[in-house]
Amino acid sequence: AAGYNGVSFWDAQERTPDMNAAVAAATFSSNTPPFFLSQPVSRVVDSGGSLSLASGVSGTPPLHFQWLLNGAQISAATNATFSVVNAQAANAGNYSLVVTNFYGSATSSVAWLMVYPIQTTVFSDAFDSNSAAGWTLNTSSADNRVIFNYDYSTMGIPSAPHSTSGTTRGLRMEANLTLGVVAAVSLSPIGQSFAGDHRLHFDMWINANGPFPAGGGGSTEFLTAGLGTVGNRVEWTGSGTSADGFYFSADGEGGVSSTSTTSGDYCAYVGPTLQNPATGIYAAGTTTAARDNSSALYQTVFPIGLSAPALQQANYPANQTGAMIAGTAGFAWHDVIVSRRGTTVDWAIDGFRFATISNATFTASNVFVGFWDPFSSLSANTNVNFGLVDNVRVEVPAIAPAFSRQPTNVAVKVAGNATFTVAASGLPAPAYQWFFNNSPIVGATNAAYTRSNVQTNDAGNYFVIVTNVAGSITSSNALLTILPASPAQFQLVNLQPDQTLQLTGSGDSGATYFIETSTNLISWTPFTNLVATNGAFTFDAGPVTNLQQFFRARSGP
Repeated sequence: AAGYNGVSFWDAQERTPDMNAAVAAATFSSNTPPFFLSQPVSRVVDSGGSLSLASGVSGTPPLHFQWLLNGAQISAATNATFSVVNAQAANAGNYSLVVTNFYGSATSSVAWLMVYPIQTTVFSDAFDSNSAAGWTLNTSSADNRVIFNYDYSTMGIPSAPHSTSGTTRGLRMEANLTLGVVAAVSLSPIGQSFAGDHRLHFDMWINANGPFPAGGGGSTEFLTAGLGTVGNRVEWTGSGTSADGFYFSADGEGGVSSTSTTSGDYCAYVGPTLQNPATGIYAAGTTTAARDNSSALYQTVFPIGLSAPALQQANYPANQTGAMIAGTAGFAWHDVIVSRRGTTVDWAIDGFRFATISNATFTASNVFVGFWDPFSSLSANTNVNFGLVDNVRVEVPAIAPAFSRQPTNVAVKVAGNATFTVAASGLPAPAYQWFFNNSPIVGATNAAYTRSNVQTNDAGNYFVIVTNVAGSITSSNALLTILPASPAQFQLVNLQPDQTLQLTGSGDSGATYFIETSTNLISWTPFTNLVATNGAFTFDAGPVTNLQQFFRARSGP
């Protein structure tokens, strides 16, 4: 007999003719209802992004799948994997999978999906220059080190995912270098306050010393990050702590004991207090294992334990050999988000939700990143024990543009200052594009647009489209009417020394006047056309003769 997915069956080559009928009626010797090998995992995604929810399922085939959103069936969602493309707010909610076969059914645990609204950046630091003057450095002791504008390529580490042009500069943090005492550092941007919904978003790399998988002496150290802090204190649970806000920690190599009640590989904190899994805030569950790398959640996010970069293995062969175990975050760049939504704080890595703190009370409004060695043992090689952050930014929900004032109709004389103006709000500040009779006007990209020296062919409808990342809005039409220039008046006739006549007239400044001549006041002949610069014009009428000659100025041809 052979087997597949826990179901045994007879191989056809083993059958005898007498057995064929019996085998045809009983191909499967096990009638197994569906059961889950792995559960779907809660996720976060930005508006417009894509993701997939999946479960590992077994049982006697055929298996039938149906995904549910908030308890209701999702049309056509009948595969083991369900994909969300171009995620929107309507996609957020609780997802579960029902699997059935001839022998029963099973329902997965609930996976929660959060869809962030479109974000805009209000603070950022890529550390491509030494920005230390813009950060407050808080340390538990002098036994720590922070390096701004650190070139991490010297450790064989590739450019972070959100870096531009492949730059490899970041912020390097180390703790407990020589004293063998628990130590930590925390850094907050100076003079920043982030009220309302916002999120701290950055690239994270945790380096550790080996050999692996166990890790070398003193290899277990935490990278930390959070929000709701004043920004002038160390965020940890060490002696004399004054930690505030809501923050999280992760180590690189899974070195915390799975039975620890005072720490963990992935932890959440409120002020100085480590949060217990029994509170239900961890997506990995409510047992002690919810903070341990052995949890199914962390092994889903980090299914393969990674090795140190080749350059580290070459330069530190006694330390950087082997590979970490599954469920660990070391030796790779990860996308980290700590967000505030109302009174809820969420922590996510690579789009997977790790923890959610509800009913949070905020007394401060800054953010921080940091590094923490929670154990007194010294690292066997401090050169390779550090945390990196790069491309730190604080993002807030973008606000689509809205008009507080629409453009109004304008009527000006030929050659006049025709200006259209709107007032619009939005976050980030929106861009403008003006249109004339449905065609974009080159260079007309401000809240006000001026059409200079207007002529009759400039008459028509003008409008503006205002746009930012959250959307666009089109103004109402504003009609430009061109009024004829005021009648010209001849002011002076001068006889020049050469016996020619010079005529001077006045009219609207910048308007064009068409000069005509006649000998009988009936038939008129074009003579010239002039612009009334500064409201005046002058022209030569020709030599004086005995013939009668008349001149007139018209405001239109």
